Amino acid sequence: GREALDERCREIFAIQCAGLARRIEQLDAETPLTIGVSGGLDSTLALLVTTKTCDMQGLLRRRICGLTMPGFGTTSTTKTNAQRLMTHLGITSEVIDIRPLCLEAFRELGHRPFGVDCEGLSLDAAQEALVQAAAGGQGDLVFENVQARIRTFLLMSRGFVVGTGDMS
Repeated sequence: GREALDERCREIFAIQCAGLARRIEQLDAETPLTIGVSGGLDSTLALLVTTKTCDMQGLLRRRICGLTMPGFGTTSTTKTNAQRLMTHLGITSEVIDIRPLCLEAFRELGHRPFGVDCEGLSLDAAQEALVQAAAGGQGDLVFENVQARIRTFLLMSRGFVVGTGDMS
């Protein structure tokens, strides 16, 4: 029933915290715990596990550095949710707009995301064209991969990365 489910969820959460605590103990005390916060379910769970782990270990929550990295498909709702969550949890937070880096990567690769020629487009014009083109429903693997790679690059350039994969 409901009590068994609640107990199982608490147990899983505790296991995740214990695993993360073991990894954090291996780090220098000044190493930031960096996490990408999108406003979605996976990053929210990872952030909750990280803050609970810090609380259990007596570590200051501001050691956690939450990065929100809006791209061409980021909605204002998910960006706002991410910022509110980080503020509420009392962690260090930063917003890095990845669109300029992605636009440069598309240009260097000679890639036309969703058929859009990005050469000579301003950031605002590219935003409008890409959102409109993406609304057609077809996917663009390179478009998604470039954004994911830029986010990973920025996270890994900051310190120890707590990823959603660590929460599985």
